[in-house]
Amino acid sequence: MGLNAISPTIMNQPPHFGTPSFNTVEEALTYMKLEKYSALFEREDVDMPTFLTLTDTDLKAIAIDLLGPRKKILNFIKMSQSGSGGGSETGELQMALAAEQSTVHALREKLKQDRDNEAKNQQIIQSLFMSYQNIRE
Repeated sequence: MGLNAISPTIMNQPPHFGTPSFNTVEEALTYMKLEKYSALFEREDVDMPTFLTLTDTDLKAIAIDLLGPRKKILNFIKMSQSGSGGGSETGELQMALAAEQSTVHALREKLKQDRDNEAKNQQIIQSLFMSYQNIRE
């Protein structure tokens, strides 16, 4: 699998070095393509220094319930704290990979749920069929 399979948008960006400086949480969220959550951070009066200290529990508390976006934000925070930065090419690839892994995990969970539901539905159908057979006799 080539790098383009991971994230074509990141691969099409020119390489840059160091950590991009984000002045606002909204800029960071836009960078992560999570700008739809800006209002939640604004409502809680979260500035950039506070944003970089958030935990998974904090993100859940402000109503970011989906695992994918929480993982993306937490990976961004981790990279920002470690100095590898969300703006380095390696950091961007790590973020893209983490997002892809979160998506795969969510899809696996959905597939498992669907299989469980299918098995339950088969049991219900079989039970109804048996009941129908008993009524006919």
